Amino acid sequence: MEAMESVATDDAAIEAAVYVGMANGWSSADWKVLQRSNNVVVWLRPHPIVAKVGVFEHSERVLTSEVEVAALLATAGAPVGSPAAPSVSTAPTSGLPVSLWERLVPTDGSAAPQEVALTLKAVHNSLREVRGRVSLPSYEVWLDRARQTLYQDEEMHLLPTSDLVFLREEFDRHRSAFEAAANGSHVLHGEPHSGNFVVTADGPRLIDFEGVCIGPIEWDLASVPVMVAEHFPEANPSVVNVARRLNSARVATWCWARAADSVMRAHGEHHLALLRSWADR
Repeated sequence: MEAMESVATDDAAIEAAVYVGMANGWSSADWKVLQRSNNVVVWLRPHPIVAKVGVFEHSERVLTSEVEVAALLATAGAPVGSPAAPSVSTAPTSGLPVSLWERLVPTDGSAAPQEVALTLKAVHNSLREVRGRVSLPSYEVWLDRARQTLYQDEEMHLLPTSDLVFLREEFDRHRSAFEAAANGSHVLHGEPHSGNFVVTADGPRLIDFEGVCIGPIEWDLASVPVMVAEHFPEANPSVVNVARRLNSARVATWCWARAADSVMRAHGEHHLALLRSWADR
C-alpha cells in the first residue's frame, strides 16, 4: 500500500518548484500556489509555466509516467496540457520530484456539455495510440489501492465508525456490481472530472494524466456530468450509474484518509452524502 502521508511541507514543495523552474530558465520571485492535493501546484509567475511538486513517496513514479503520456498526447495534437520539460527533475535540497507544464490560460466562460464530450473523445482517440508505448495499469489497480486504504483503521481514523462501516459496505457492493456489469478495454484518462478540464480561448483542454489506465469506458464517464456522458452512446447508462457510486466511494476514501485538511474533509463529506442519498432510494 502506498502511504498517504505527505513527506514534505508546503515550504519545501514551493522551494523545490522555484529551484527547478530556475534551473530550467524560469526564475520566479512572484510564484503563486494554485493547488494543494495530490501535489503542490505552483505558478512560476510571470512565466506561463506551472510546476507540479510530488509530496508522497510514490510521486516520482506517478509524475514520470504522467509526463511521458502527456508528451505523447501533445505531440499527437490532442487537446491537453503540455509538459514544458521532457522529464521530471529532483530538487537537491528536499529530493522532491518536480514536473513543469505550460500554463493553460482559463477564460471566464464555461464549455457546453458537447464541447467537453468532444474534448474527452479526442483524448480517448489519442490515448489509443499511446497503448503499447507506455506501461499502463488496469483501473482495478486504483480501486485495489483505495480499498487497501479503506480497510486500514489507522488511515481512516478521522471517519466515525458508523460511517466507516457504511463506506466499506458501499465500496465493496458497488465494485462487485460494476465489475459484473462492465466490459470493454479502453485507454482512459482515469479522472476526467470538471477540475481537470481547463476552458481556454481555444476550447476545453484536459489536464492531470496521473490516473491513465485501461478499463471500461463507463469508468471515465463516472467522473463527468450526466449531460456529457449522454454524448457517448456506446456506453451503458445503467453501468455508468453504478460506476458513479463506486467512484464516489473511492473518492470518499481518499478524502477521508486526508481529512486533517479541511478541503479534503469537505470533499469526503460530500461524497459520503451522495452515497447515502443513493442508498436511501
